[in-house]
Amino acid sequence: MSSPTTYGIAPPPTEALAIALWTPLMAPLPVTTRLPKPAVRADMVNPVLRVEAAGGFLRQDELLYDISLILHSYAPENQEATAESNLVTALGYGARGIKAFPITVGGHDFYVIHSWVTGAPLRQNDPLVNMTRYRAMLTWRIPGTALGVS
Repeated sequence: MSSPTTYGIAPPPTEALAIALWTPLMAPLPVTTRLPKPAVRADMVNPVLRVEAAGGFLRQDELLYDISLILHSYAPENQEATAESNLVTALGYGARGIKAFPITVGGHDFYVIHSWVTGAPLRQNDPLVNMTRYRAMLTWRIPGTALGVS
């Protein structure tokens, strides 16, 4: 039986990696890809960290991807410092420079071999939500996954 022929290099699952990394590190802070919907009678939502894939590209070596993530940190009115603190903590865990670290998703280990902050925290109102939001962006350099055909 011959080994599969490499067909292409798939990018890593950005948001799945982000959820897998930050959920245990930021607990009990919820880490999501969408904002939770509060109960009808609720007048505020607890602090939350939302992750969003921000694109990326396959590097010229055709093995490594540079993928970016936007982090959104929310907190109720008068808790702006909490939103900012949660965001900078998440950035510290996710942007480690040349210190490599693994993230496991679906039993597969993805190795972030270089990571850096590409957008420092910025306080910005969210037009869809009446809550304080801080945003930042980071980039991970991660090997892609080889796809093969038999």
